[in-house]
Amino acid sequence: MVILAPLHSRKRRKMQGLTSNELAVLLKADAGYRLSAILVMEGEQSLWELRIASADGKKTFFLQAARGGVRRWKGLNWLASFIEQTYPQVRSFDVILSRD
Repeated sequence: MVILAPLHSRKRRKMQGLTSNELAVLLKADAGYRLSAILVMEGEQSLWELRIASADGKKTFFLQAARGGVRRWKGLNWLASFIEQTYPQVRSFDVILSRD
């Protein structure tokens, strides 16, 4: 057990993913979560990811793709349309151009 302790602590620090349905339930239960579109570079290509953060910033999640990993969009307009259609209760989201 002592040998596995560092592995468990690393897992807790890693940002967790939420499915679209889990995010819908979370937003209905607590409207204090903030959505942020984050620009990421993959080689020469610009992609957008959706980050979900609690009001105090202590809990942070990303939107998970169907096959695991982070869901990404090629355009900010597509991400905005996804948010508007999937989570109609969301009135605004932040746009972050770098991941510092």
